[in-house]
Amino acid sequence: MSTTIQIVPQFNINEFENYFNISSSTVRNVFTTVFLVLNVIIMFVGGRLIKRQAQRKLLKGQTVHLPNLTPWLSLGSTLTYCWNLKTLPAGWFGLLMISSGAWSTINRYIVNSYIIDQPSSVNCEFGTGLLTTAWNASLKPASQWPAAQVAFSARDAANLNGGTQGVWPTVHANVSVFAPGPSDLLGFWNCQPAGQTTLQPIDWTNASTIVSFIDNDDSFYYTQVSGYAGSIIGNGPWTNLFLYSFNQFANSTKMWDMRASVITGLDGSQPMNTSDYQCHLNITNPTWTPTPIPAESTFLEWGQVFVGEFLAQDEAYWSTSIENTLNIMSVVAGSGNTLSYTSADAANMSAPTTYGCVLQTTVIFKQVFAFCFVLVIVIFLLGVVDLYDLFMNRADERNAAIEELPVDLLDWQLIMVRHMVGNNSLQRKDLTGYEYYWNEVSGIYACRPVVKMDAGQTYLPVVNPQNAMPSDSKTEVVVASSEVGNSSVEKVSL
Repeated sequence: MSTTIQIVPQFNINEFENYFNISSSTVRNVFTTVFLVLNVIIMFVGGRLIKRQAQRKLLKGQTVHLPNLTPWLSLGSTLTYCWNLKTLPAGWFGLLMISSGAWSTINRYIVNSYIIDQPSSVNCEFGTGLLTTAWNASLKPASQWPAAQVAFSARDAANLNGGTQGVWPTVHANVSVFAPGPSDLLGFWNCQPAGQTTLQPIDWTNASTIVSFIDNDDSFYYTQVSGYAGSIIGNGPWTNLFLYSFNQFANSTKMWDMRASVITGLDGSQPMNTSDYQCHLNITNPTWTPTPIPAESTFLEWGQVFVGEFLAQDEAYWSTSIENTLNIMSVVAGSGNTLSYTSADAANMSAPTTYGCVLQTTVIFKQVFAFCFVLVIVIFLLGVVDLYDLFMNRADERNAAIEELPVDLLDWQLIMVRHMVGNNSLQRKDLTGYEYYWNEVSGIYACRPVVKMDAGQTYLPVVNPQNAMPSDSKTEVVVASSEVGNSSVEKVSL
C-alpha cells in the first residue's frame, strides 16, 4: 500500500465518508491530535471566560458566588467538587468541564471506532498484462499459455474481490486486487438455460454415436461446426459429456453463438437428461469489435477445460461456468495470447489505462467530522462571548481594580501568601521563594520565606529570640550550625 497521502477518487457523498490510501494508524494519530488540541483550546478559553464573567459581575455591582471563582478542573476534580459542595464549579461551566473531561477519554474510542481499515473499490493504474483490444485478426486462444493462466486467475480474483465477470479491456499481470466494475467491461457472454434433451444409453456408446446424436438432435445448430468433450473410464462408455454446436460455418470470420448440452454421471444403463444452454456475446462498449475465434479448432483444445469446470461445480453454476470460460477465451484471443502489453499500448489503442481494483484503504466515517464540527462550534461560541466580555470590561475605567480577581490556581496561591505574610506587594514570580509549613509549637499552619542554608551546614532551631512568639512572625531565628570538626550558634535572617 502506498504511504503517500492521496484521496482515492471514490467518494460517497451520501455517507460522507473519505477514503485514503494512508495507513489507518497515521490517520488515527492525526485525529487524536486534532481532538486533543481542540479540547485544550476549550479548556484555555473556558478558563479565561470564567474569570472575565466574574469580573463583569463585579463591575456591574453584583456579588460573585465563591464556587464561581473556580479554575478549569479536570473530570475527576470536577466530580469531586460536585460531591463535596453539592454544586457545579463555576456555574454552567461545570457542565462544560464534565463534558470536556469525558471527551478527553472517549475520543479515543471514537477514533478507533470510526476510522477503520476497509477494502474499497478504486481505480488502479494498468502496468503490464493483457490488452483485449490489441488483436483484430482471427486467433485461437491458447488454453495453457501464461496469458490464459493470468485470465483464469483474474476470474478467481474478481469473484473473491466482488468484481464483475465479463470481457475486460485490460488485466494487470498481478491480479490479486483485480475487481472490475460493470463500467469496465467491453461485453459479456450470456448463457440462458434452454431446456433438456434426453440422451439414450446407445447415444454415448462411442464417438460415432455421440456425433450422430448431435447431428440429428434439434437442440443443436445445423452447421458443420459441432463437437464434444468428456471423460471416459478405460475402454468403457463415456461418463461425462459436453456437447456443443455453433451458428457459423467453419470458414466464417464472424463471431458465433453457441448451443451446449452438459451431462455428468452417465452410467450406461438408462436414459438421462442433459442441461442445455444458449450462449450469446453481448457487447456493452460499442467501440469494441471482438476478435474472431475459430470455433472448431479452439473447442478441440478448450472442450476439456469446460468439462473440468463442470465437474468442479454443482449443476446450478454450469451456465455461469460456461459464461466465465467464454469470457476468458475472448480476453485471451483479443490479447493475441500475449501478456506483455503496457499502459502506453493501452493508451495508443484507446483502451483504458486504469482498471477496477480493491485496495485496503482507511475509511473516515462522518461521525468523526461531526465531532470535529461540534468542538469547533463550542470554541467559536466561547471565543465570541470571551471577546465580548473583554471589550466590555476594558471599556470600564474600574477594570484595573479587578484584574487580579482570583480564579486560577496561581491567583489563589498569591492571595493566600499575601494574606499569610502580610505583604500585598508580592507577585506571582515571588511564590517560589515561600514555603508552607506547620508550626508544632503553636499548632497552626503558616507561610514563610524559604530558608537558604550553606552547603555542608545543618541548621537546627535552638530558641526563639527575645520572646516566645511563633517564628512565622519573626525576621530571624537562632540556630545551631554543625560542621566536621566545628560547631557554632548564630542568627539566621528569614
